[in-house]
Amino acid sequence: RSQMATRVAAGVAYLSLSLGHRVEVVAAAGAVVRALPIHRGRPSLGAVLHELSAIAASGAVRTSDAISHTLAASERAGVLMVLSDFFDDGPVIDALRRARHAGHDVTLVHLLSPEEVNPRLEGDLAIVDSETGETVEVSGDEALLDAYAKRLSALCEHLASFARRTGALYVRATSDERPA
Repeated sequence: RSQMATRVAAGVAYLSLSLGHRVEVVAAAGAVVRALPIHRGRPSLGAVLHELSAIAASGAVRTSDAISHTLAASERAGVLMVLSDFFDDGPVIDALRRARHAGHDVTLVHLLSPEEVNPRLEGDLAIVDSETGETVEVSGDEALLDAYAKRLSALCEHLASFARRTGALYVRATSDERPA
């Protein structure tokens, strides 16, 4: 999933810089939110790609904190693209509302792995969270998979509904998708 996020960010950076827009990457890993330098113009693409390749996914991220950090540091409104799995318990929608209120054009790129979209769980399992290292023991049965599917569907609809109501853009993609 993080590899797909890097590819999406790189593509958007290329297009933005080619059109003469400024690009700033804000990376959130664990509790650390880091704003990388602002870049302008096509010649700075190499620096942006280098910065993107150095970002490592680690720890549980509060997406709302990363958005709030970005809003506090923003000199002016622009395009705010949030690439996330949105699997955190922070007030993400509140932070996104503040971004829209501040005049940002918000795009949500909901990145999921194939295993998150269609988990295959059977029997008693110990599942390790790849971001936090926390282990949860579960019994994988049809009821668990149905409950998970309903919660994932509700999360996707919640994000899509926010986008429809506010004029934001919501895109969901899985990390195994290939460009057409």
